[in-house]
Amino acid sequence: MRRGKPTPQEIVSTSVEALVDHAGQRRDHFAFIARERFAGPPVVREAVRLQLALFESELAIDLARLAPAWSSDDVRAVAKLIVATMVETIADLIVGDLQADAEVRAQAEKLIKLLLVGAVHWRSDHGEPE
Repeated sequence: MRRGKPTPQEIVSTSVEALVDHAGQRRDHFAFIARERFAGPPVVREAVRLQLALFESELAIDLARLAPAWSSDDVRAVAKLIVATMVETIADLIVGDLQADAEVRAQAEKLIKLLLVGAVHWRSDHGEPE
């Protein structure tokens, strides 16, 4: 049972681990998405794009709860960057060994943490960092 409020680092680590584990269980599915996202027929590319947009929207809702001071445009931008980072991470893992590639997992965590550090210091009202 979880006690207390998780830290942002715990949230990032847990999220990356969960996605990587899920991708490992459904490797063929994720390989299909990684491949067909750019090389598939137009209808498949559009379906993948729409599904990723849905993930971005769902993540933006969660982020907005954590950072109510951010503008909705900024929340959507951060969500888009996080989803893009994780899609690229999964593609990297599909090419390599999903179970053993700790370096790719660590890189994904670092990239998302850097995104969030930048986002925390971003001022939506001026469009500049603090």
